Amino acid sequence: MSINRLWNGISDLIHSIPFKSKLALAMSVTSVVPLLLIGAFSYFWSLRAMENQFRTSMLETLNQVDLNLSKRLERITDISDTIIANTELNDLLSPTGGRDMALKGVM
Repeated sequence: MSINRLWNGISDLIHSIPFKSKLALAMSVTSVVPLLLIGAFSYFWSLRAMENQFRTSMLETLNQVDLNLSKRLERITDISDTIIANTELNDLLSPTGGRDMALKGVM
């Protein structure tokens, strides 16, 4: 019963509004609803595009960091190999403290 009363109230309200106002209301609704839909679609589409761009950018940054770290480790390994292969430096760093080299007349 309350639904009938509500419907009758809405019907009376609609009939009491002048035709010009009804037309203006209908035009407003038909203009605003599509704009809201287009706005929402554009927002979510651009949000998804920005998230994808962010992911791509982060992956590129991580790849660059990986490459830089690999190059640095490679340089450190090369330097370590050079130090190990250098017999004079090994003699200086030996427990005798380079006394063997002094005896050989290198120093």
